[in-house]
Amino acid sequence: MSKILEISVSRNVGLNDALNSSAFVEQTVPSQMEAGKSYKVMISYTNTGKTSWDKGSYRLIMLDPSGNPLTGNFWNSYSVSLDETITPGGSKVFNFDIIPYSPGTYTQQWRVASSETGLFGDVSNPAVVTVTPVPEIKNEGKSGKQ
Repeated sequence: MSKILEISVSRNVGLNDALNSSAFVEQTVPSQMEAGKSYKVMISYTNTGKTSWDKGSYRLIMLDPSGNPLTGNFWNSYSVSLDETITPGGSKVFNFDIIPYSPGTYTQQWRVASSETGLFGDVSNPAVVTVTPVPEIKNEGKSGKQ
């Protein structure tokens, strides 16, 4: 008498997902910024995959609203390089400065990427940032007849 074994799979896991995985931990992103000024940002991830994240091969990438790497002229940087190796189970706190160039309201989201296999793992929580224009400087010198 033979037994039938049924296996149910809920999603396909690609090789990249099996080897590279990241869990978003926390972030600190100012909600108000002024165009042209520098601001401190902190994004933290844990390596939940089976491979080490090597310096020079892995980085943090800012995403556009569709979840793709962001391009454009809104920020001074769209990616932050890894400056150390993070082994499986280890965590990385990315601390960096960011400068907004254009006034507007933006949603920042980040994800870890490998130079070989692209984006993987969790997307950071959305951080809504309102960028105000540089204040106009009024020249209020002396006026009158000389």
